[in-house]
Amino acid sequence: MKSPIFIEVLARNGSVLRRQRFQQLPVRIGRAYTSDLILDDPHVAPQHAVLEDHEGQLVLRCDDTRNGIIVNKRAADQVDMQGHTHVRLGHTRLRVRSADHPVADELPDTTRHGWEGWMPALLGVIIAAVAAFGNEWLDGDSSTELFSLLSGTFLLLLLTVMWAALWALINRLFAGSARFGRHLFIISLGILFSTLWFKVSGVLAYWLSWAALDRHSDLFLLAPLALAIYFHLVTLSPRLSKRMAGITAGLYLIVTGMLLAINYETTGKLANKVYMDAPYPPGLRHNQTSTVAAFIERADAGEERLQALREKAEP
Repeated sequence: MKSPIFIEVLARNGSVLRRQRFQQLPVRIGRAYTSDLILDDPHVAPQHAVLEDHEGQLVLRCDDTRNGIIVNKRAADQVDMQGHTHVRLGHTRLRVRSADHPVADELPDTTRHGWEGWMPALLGVIIAAVAAFGNEWLDGDSSTELFSLLSGTFLLLLLTVMWAALWALINRLFAGSARFGRHLFIISLGILFSTLWFKVSGVLAYWLSWAALDRHSDLFLLAPLALAIYFHLVTLSPRLSKRMAGITAGLYLIVTGMLLAINYETTGKLANKVYMDAPYPPGLRHNQTSTVAAFIERADAGEERLQALREKAEP
């Protein structure tokens, strides 16, 4: 143990809210103004605890308190305060460290500081607006009014900003900074890729006669949104990218399972559509060239199968 001594007040997630330096022991902790460390916590006694030196070790012992000292969810009259020991006095979490406590090496700074603030936010708004307007325009027809297109665009843009604000609040609570612009850019890209994939997958399904691609469109639509959630989580905690990938994959599997169950309960099939309903012109469909004789042969084979099914169905 080496002087000075530092007493740290911690948040629930373990981050340091404030740190106070003391040159000598003992240190009296409580709510009273006679205390060396004053805690503004109504659940802390006026003279709650004393930090002192006991045979070369830092020890925190109870003073005049009914709530005591909580360590590892158990009450204790005296706690050996090692560098990583967390205790709770009332609703306040504390940690004690001496000046010779080792600290980890600095982490490499991989943050793109130029890609913060208004620039990603502005670009995110533009991307979200373009994606929303394009989706409304493609879903409409020639009689769709401009006001209807703009109102739908504004609604989706408002939901996008609210989603980004929610993630910014979470980022502020758990990481110390909001990074609203980054979160708005992430969800805007997610919406853009979801819109593009939904439209392109429908065209591919119709062109190549891949009905499964259109009938299971809800599952494919979730993939870009799941990727956006992954980048939200990585923005929140960049050093835990593998854990965030596992969390995202787990959420995707859970939501996918729920959608499949709902589809099966509704239609008796796992697909969200009974048939492919892509509204595209017949000229877009990719058909293999066939002779008239081959076409008649396939039609005759189909007639035989239909006749067999009819005979089987007759009583």
